[in-house]
Amino acid sequence: MNILAIDTSNSNLLVGLKATTGEYINAPLSTSKHLETLLPEIDKVLDQASFTLDNVDIIGVVVGPGSFTGIRIGVATAKAIMFVRPKIKCVAVNSIDLLAYNILSKSNTIQDVVCVIPSTLKKFYVGVYRGKQKVMQDQIMELAELKDFIQDKNYTVVVPTGTKLDLPFIVEQTIEHKSLFNFIERAKIDNNFVDINNLKPYYLGVSQAEAELLKKETKDGTNI
Repeated sequence: MNILAIDTSNSNLLVGLKATTGEYINAPLSTSKHLETLLPEIDKVLDQASFTLDNVDIIGVVVGPGSFTGIRIGVATAKAIMFVRPKIKCVAVNSIDLLAYNILSKSNTIQDVVCVIPSTLKKFYVGVYRGKQKVMQDQIMELAELKDFIQDKNYTVVVPTGTKLDLPFIVEQTIEHKSLFNFIERAKIDNNFVDINNLKPYYLGVSQAEAELLKKETKDGTNI
C-alpha cells in the first residue's frame, strides 16, 4: 500500500510518501504559507518516487486541532485529491493522538500522559492517555486550568518541540514522518477510514478572528 501523508496543523509542514519502493519525504518546512507550499511539496515527493496520484492507495491528513488555516488547507487538499481519485482511502489524524502516539510508541516506562498543544488564543488543546488508551475527551484549557488539572498527578506532560510552558515533567516531542506513517498504518489495520463527506477539520474552539468578532459583538451589545 502506498501512503501519502500530510500535516499542515502547525508551522512545521510535513509531506511524505511511504511506498512499496521506499520512503520519500520533504525536508520539514517551517512556513505559515501552507496554501502556496503544500501542493508543490506533494509534487516533490511524488516526483521522487516517479509516482502520480494514481499510485496512491491511502492519504493520511492531520485534521487538528491546531492552526485553523493550516488544517483547513490540509483537509481541503485531501478532499480534492479524493474527488479526482475516488479509489484513494483516507485516514483523518487527530494531532493530539499523534503526539501521544509519538512518545508512547517509543517508551515502555511512560504510562500516564497529558498531551498539550498550544493554540493562538493563549489556551491549550489537551488530551489524556493511560497505557496507550485515551481516557478523557479532548479539551481546550487555559493555563490556570491546565495547572490545576495536573497538580499532584504523576502525568508526563508532552508538548511539541519549542513550546514555552511553565509546567513540571515536560517532555518535548518532534513529530516526524516516521511517526505519521506508523500512525496511519495502524489506522489502516483497524480499517479506520473516513469518506470524503466525513473528512472535516477537527476544531476544539473558535479561531482568533472569530474570537475577536465575538468579543466585539458582545461589547457592542449585539451578541449575548
